Amino acid sequence: MEFTAFLFIFYAFSEIIFCNWLFNLAQKVVIKIIAIRALLGLVIGIGTVVAMNYPDFTLRLYGVLFILVGINIMFYVPVMRANQSVENDKVQ
Repeated sequence: MEFTAFLFIFYAFSEIIFCNWLFNLAQKVVIKIIAIRALLGLVIGIGTVVAMNYPDFTLRLYGVLFILVGINIMFYVPVMRANQSVENDKVQ
């Protein structure tokens, strides 16, 4: 369980740092997407700390956190594919 907690904390920090990096790029970014991803990173981090402090509910909370990460990935894969298709059209 400690390894899972480490990975969730790492994910939370890296997600928040990545969102900060994207926001500071001075390019066009969708603020709504950046805000949702930063909020998700914060929720994952807080959820991990809560799960570590309540051992009776740790497995359930980790399951919810895994589902949140999976939903995040499912939401942004179509956006990335659409952007990739537009870039490929510009090259040709």
